[in-house]
Amino acid sequence: MLQIAENRSIKQQSIQTLDVYKKKFQSSFNSEANSILALLDVMTNVEGIRDALHEQNRLKLNGLFQELFQKLRRTQGITHFYFHSPELVNIVRLHNIDRYGDQISRQTSLRSSQTQRPSFGFELGVLGTFTLRAVAPVYANNELIGYIELGKEIEDIAADISNAFDLNWAVLIDKSFLVEEDWKAGMAVLGRLANWNQYRTAVISSSSFPEMPPELNQKSISALKNGHSLISNDSAWRIGVIPLQDIKLKQVGWLLIYIDETEALLTSSERDQIFFLLLVLLISFLLFIIWRVLGKADAQVTRNQAQLHHMAHHDELTGLPNRKSFYEKLGHAINRSKRHRKSLAILFIDLDNFKDVNDMLGHDTGDEVLRHVAKRLGVLMRKADTLARNSGDEFVVLIEGVKDEHDCSAIAQKISDEFSGPLHLSTQDVDVTASIGIATFPKDGKSCDELMVNADSAMYLAKEMGKNSFYFYNKKIAEATQRRIKLENGIRSGLVEGRFSLVYQPQMNLLTGEISGVEALVRWQDPEMGSVSPVEFIPVAENIGAIQELGKFVLFEACKQAREWLDHSYEFGKIAVNLSVRQLHSQDFVPTVQEALQKYHLPAELLTIEVTESLLMTHIEDSIQQLEAIRKIGVTISIDDFGTGYSSLSQLKSLPIQTLKIDRSFISDLPGDESDVVITKTIISMSSNLGLDTVAEGVETIEQANFLKENNCVIIQGYLYSKPLSSSAIRSLFLSHSNTYAHTSVLIS
Repeated sequence: MLQIAENRSIKQQSIQTLDVYKKKFQSSFNSEANSILALLDVMTNVEGIRDALHEQNRLKLNGLFQELFQKLRRTQGITHFYFHSPELVNIVRLHNIDRYGDQISRQTSLRSSQTQRPSFGFELGVLGTFTLRAVAPVYANNELIGYIELGKEIEDIAADISNAFDLNWAVLIDKSFLVEEDWKAGMAVLGRLANWNQYRTAVISSSSFPEMPPELNQKSISALKNGHSLISNDSAWRIGVIPLQDIKLKQVGWLLIYIDETEALLTSSERDQIFFLLLVLLISFLLFIIWRVLGKADAQVTRNQAQLHHMAHHDELTGLPNRKSFYEKLGHAINRSKRHRKSLAILFIDLDNFKDVNDMLGHDTGDEVLRHVAKRLGVLMRKADTLARNSGDEFVVLIEGVKDEHDCSAIAQKISDEFSGPLHLSTQDVDVTASIGIATFPKDGKSCDELMVNADSAMYLAKEMGKNSFYFYNKKIAEATQRRIKLENGIRSGLVEGRFSLVYQPQMNLLTGEISGVEALVRWQDPEMGSVSPVEFIPVAENIGAIQELGKFVLFEACKQAREWLDHSYEFGKIAVNLSVRQLHSQDFVPTVQEALQKYHLPAELLTIEVTESLLMTHIEDSIQQLEAIRKIGVTISIDDFGTGYSSLSQLKSLPIQTLKIDRSFISDLPGDESDVVITKTIISMSSNLGLDTVAEGVETIEQANFLKENNCVIIQGYLYSKPLSSSAIRSLFLSHSNTYAHTSVLIS
């Protein structure tokens, strides 16, 4: 009777647990659906999405959302992320960007297209996976421009819930809704077992078991659905069933829940033996056991509390205090410093090139490096100092009672010196250096966040200044750093969102009055920073590796514009495009120029490539090869900013060039500066002797133009004739340039 009562109790407890799980699942379904709908609402308002979706621009959509998708995959379990056209044709699959163009027929998408409102529900896919999907329409100016769809597999939802319980689960799908070959192929793609014949009417789509318990194979699907215990010699399981319905309320499968009752259902003989043994022990050592049990229980509670507190406040990998703990200690230290009117310092330490360690040697080696770094830093700290791991390869140090910057410098130098030698790992030696940023209280900040942000900013300055060094926070430098970061981010997004444009500055022939050429100049209008000068953003683009993409945009846009002028019979001479060092030395530079000319059917002789003299002098042999290849196509080559690169006559003779552009620094003080007069005359004479055309840039006064004309430099470019113009403004100049020249020629005759 005792055995039966215990079994009934166990069964009742298991059934109650299963009911809790079922309710939790239904609650989680609603919660997940609302969460996904909220995500859709956020994404429909992301800047740039409407233009990209309206244009059905796959590249732009991928650029806007690929990083977000990876983050949602990690943090929210989102496994499906789609963009559809208004006709429900798939534009982008962010989890498989090479596949697109399918007609979407899922019920969630069809319902959303019919109601023009967000729709959500479970869908059974051909791969045999049961997925919670949500679809939202996107509008622009009251016009439907497409849909966004997100999805999360039921396996992920079940796994999230079961982690809170001592449960196992399996998703079963009714075979009548599947095609055997498609399902097997899908399971192979997902890396899952595909036993089609295990059950008569259903298949296991996914399971939390590494291998299904062998006794389950002996039961039919009908028995599993009814829910009862499966008992064998080795184990016992209580099974509960949750029906899986799709958006049309059609039952397509079951979620099976397993509770392990093995330990609870011991055999009666085992129980009798255990009971007898316990009874003897209780009678013999009752008082002693009670005392020990109570003592151990109290000690265990204390240990558990200490362990939980330690886990909440320390980094698992290094054992150091974590970011949360550091912020708490920093807050207390700031309050003490305020009361005692003392200073404190934050040292923000970041390992240099740590990403290369992970990429080249693996994350296990990276973790070992972090543990070694934590030990080395710990040896250097005083008892009163606080060392913590902030995140990734970042460490922070709190030093209280510092007297001045000299104290901070001494500590930072000790840390730098500690990394002068290699780290001796278990398998190899690794060289690691550190960049350190320093911020002090109260000078550089009066709150935890302000001090941490400013120390981080100083660390980035140390990175920029060559790494393996330390720098103190400086407001002006920090603002410049923030400006640079804004420029970097703005350039990347500006290239994707089309925020760059071209203006055109004409070149005039002083003898004929004709426009002899036009130089294409890139401009950038940022929504936050406004108009940004090329002098500022071009070096940043070169530094972050975006100059090739920017240069390609300028080349193609200039060729496109030149083609339009030709089609309207405008006389513009040649169109000139500036070249960067990365473009010149790129293997695909020549093919890119050919592609641009062919795409817009522009004759090669109408295109001029301008290369600065200093650029040519860098790796001159490689430069000559690239320029000769361009020259063979028929493109004109011009040396820009001539006179600043210290090239020799012999080098000029070896270059395949047709034009020299005299740098504006030699023109600005003509004709009053004797040195500039001599240099300019020399350049004009040398250019003439080599059979090259000469262009003077930066011409702004009549006196400069007269001097150049008298010394046989007849092609000028500058504000005297025209500032850089938009494409529409320069068209007007093409139509009226004869009258403009007539006026100008009187002034300079």
